[in-house]
Amino acid sequence: QATISNTLKLEMMHWVGLVVMAPGIGQDFSEGRIVRGSVFAGVNALVNAYPIMLQRVNRLRMFKILQRKESLLQGKGCNNIQ
Repeated sequence: QATISNTLKLEMMHWVGLVVMAPGIGQDFSEGRIVRGSVFAGVNALVNAYPIMLQRVNRLRMFKILQRKESLLQGKGCNNIQ
């Protein structure tokens, strides 16, 4: 459970980074600095957007694993799964 909440915190940090960089990228494009804006948009995607998607996928996988563990513990009465 703590790991799942940790992924939420990390995702929020990347959302903040995504939002903080967006105005500068928009300003570059509006002032005609297309190459610079494109470079920063690409960096922003790699540094923030990709980790956001990755955190969501990992959280879903962890949730399924925890559900499976609970199901095994409840269904078979196993107490050796950790």
